[in-house]
Amino acid sequence: MKHLLNHFTEYAAAFFLLGGSPKDAINICLKQLNDFQLAVALARVVEGSNDGPLLQDVLTRAVLPTAFELGNRYLASWAFWLLHRRDLSVRILVVSPIRPEEWYKLKEDLVDTSTRYCSGIQHQSG
Repeated sequence: MKHLLNHFTEYAAAFFLLGGSPKDAINICLKQLNDFQLAVALARVVEGSNDGPLLQDVLTRAVLPTAFELGNRYLASWAFWLLHRRDLSVRILVVSPIRPEEWYKLKEDLVDTSTRYCSGIQHQSG
């Protein structure tokens, strides 16, 4: 039954995409399918670049939190690189937190900096 529901959800995302609503299709990928990789792929295909607002939203709303939750430095570095935060991309690879509380402190610093940066981009383009 779950497999059948996933197919219906995938079809819903496809119909939103075909209907000209890529943001809704991406939200279905993120919220219903829990598939940020598919959301990233859709955003890149729809926008035709790595600089679009849909991709930036997926990176800040889904990829970075997932990377921090899993402790995946490489995923976080990739996301920061695509967000044009080369400093944070390198920093997360180089800084070596020893204790879990240091990892969470680094996470807070990086996400706070990234959030302020991305909201600045949205205000400039809006």
